[in-house]
Amino acid sequence: MTTDGRRGKRVAELLRAHLAELLRREVDDPRLAALVITSVDVTDDLMSARIGVRLLIGDEDPKARTAVMKSLGKGAGRLRRLIAPRLELRRSPELRFQYDAGHDASRRVEELLQEIHAEDRERGERDESGERAERAERAERGESGESGESGERDESDKDEHDKGA
Repeated sequence: MTTDGRRGKRVAELLRAHLAELLRREVDDPRLAALVITSVDVTDDLMSARIGVRLLIGDEDPKARTAVMKSLGKGAGRLRRLIAPRLELRRSPELRFQYDAGHDASRRVEELLQEIHAEDRERGERDESGERAERAERAERGESGESGESGERDESDKDEHDKGA
């Protein structure tokens, strides 16, 4: 339901710029000083805006996240009134804030990939040591390391050899 038109994108970018400025200058809440606006999606009718935010500092603390989201929820009406004259629209969009967990998800994916690489390295070391032990056993028994090959040729190979000679 978000817009793909130029006007909606323009309004979203204006909204992002003005909200960032308002949060920096007009809002007295010190918790909102480390807030970053990550995305702004405006509906086609320009009546509602979904704003993705995240914290630069204290991002791992769920209590801090909750406190910031509550503070934004309470201040959404005031921010809407402050931003309305700057947007120059008949009605300013309703502001709906949501915490952007995209960075957290990418961080978790990175952690999982590092764990996988570490496990692969461990397996590789174990496999190499197992292969060495297997080769040593074969050498003690006098076997060659290649399977399926013997000193004799197949009968089909003998026939082809005899025909060619």
